[in-house]
Amino acid sequence: MRLYDSRLLAPDDRLDKLHDAYASNLWASRLEVPRDQAGGTLTTSLDYFPLGTCAVVQTSSSSFRLSRTPSLIARDPSALLSLPIVSGGELEYLGERRVVGSGDLSVIDSEQVQSFHQPQHGSGTLFQLPRDLLALPPDVILEGSRHLEHSPLYPVVRGYLHDLFRHIEPISQDPVAASAAEQSGIELVRALLVSAARPRDGLRDAFAETFVSSALAYARRHLSDPSLTLGQVAVRLNVSRRYGYARFAEAGISFEQWVIERRLHGARAAMMSPERSQVTIEAIAHTWGFRDASHFVRRFRQAFGCTPTQWRRRASGTSPGRDDDLLAP
Repeated sequence: MRLYDSRLLAPDDRLDKLHDAYASNLWASRLEVPRDQAGGTLTTSLDYFPLGTCAVVQTSSSSFRLSRTPSLIARDPSALLSLPIVSGGELEYLGERRVVGSGDLSVIDSEQVQSFHQPQHGSGTLFQLPRDLLALPPDVILEGSRHLEHSPLYPVVRGYLHDLFRHIEPISQDPVAASAAEQSGIELVRALLVSAARPRDGLRDAFAETFVSSALAYARRHLSDPSLTLGQVAVRLNVSRRYGYARFAEAGISFEQWVIERRLHGARAAMMSPERSQVTIEAIAHTWGFRDASHFVRRFRQAFGCTPTQWRRRASGTSPGRDDDLLAP
């Protein structure tokens, strides 16, 4: 789905609309372009392909700098990871600056300060996923992202994503293929980060947390159940509630927040599906386990900075208007 094409916009609207497209579908960022490109010479396209709660995003653009500052992180605390493969540029991330070559793979956390500069016209494609789907401690994610190339899985994951990106359009249109690609991507990213981080001193073996992984896998299959709780999952997996809460506390994961974020991302992806264009937002909310529609709207607004109605209109390219369904204070 094409979300943005500068050629279809008036020069004075291009930069603002591009900011909106990034904020609605990736994460809020500061976008800067050379002064002579701020108007008519800015050329950018942005395509979005949903894979369940994950997504693939493709861009082609003239020169730009994209930054994620502390103030933007505070205002838009989206817990997402992106794995971009770009044609080239310079990345500042985790206190380091490095040149990114054509075909290099990176892992970028939306809650970390970052800046990427593309000095000339180029292209890039990224795999985006909610961070909590990995069920990994933050230190493993950050340490692994620093040392990706130390893992023997690095070329494997890079090759998988390269092939996924090449065939993303037909894959995203086939529900079975899209689900398989989503789950394969999640598992490969998890394995890459753990294997890259594991040799470092002081980091625990994240795969030892078998209960947490099993609990999250169970929860992922039962997100439509509005009564889903960690206590319920613990019983289903034949352990005590106390044991379940203790393991999640050790892993530093809030089960309730994980479930809510997963449901929100699932509902957001469902609202983009052409097959569900006539399904009401309230029905989609109920499908994803939200008992109360007003609660869903409030949580959606907190997570994405707009109401479900506003986001659906932006995604479909329809004109903005009054939120005439699911109004919430």
